[in-house]
Amino acid sequence: RRHAGCHRLALDGARRQVSSLARRRMQTRILGRSGHASSVAIFGAYAIGELAQADADSVIEQVLAAGVNHVDVAPSYA
Repeated sequence: RRHAGCHRLALDGARRQVSSLARRRMQTRILGRSGHASSVAIFGAYAIGELAQADADSVIEQVLAAGVNHVDVAPSYA
C-alpha cells in the first residue's frame, strides 16, 4: 500500500467522477452486434486499488447506482 497522500488523491478523484455521474441520467448504447447496452459514461477505476476496501466498495456502489456498467481498469494505453 502506498502512503496516505496517494490514498487521499485516489479517493478524491473517484468521488469527483462519481459526483459528476450522479448528476445526470445515464444513457446507454448498444455495442456492435452483441446486444449489450453499455453506459455512455465509463468509470476509470485503475486507481481504485489505492483505496481502503471500505472506500473502494462505497465508490463502486455509487458508480453502479448511477447506472454505470462500463468500468475501465487499464493501467495505460498504447
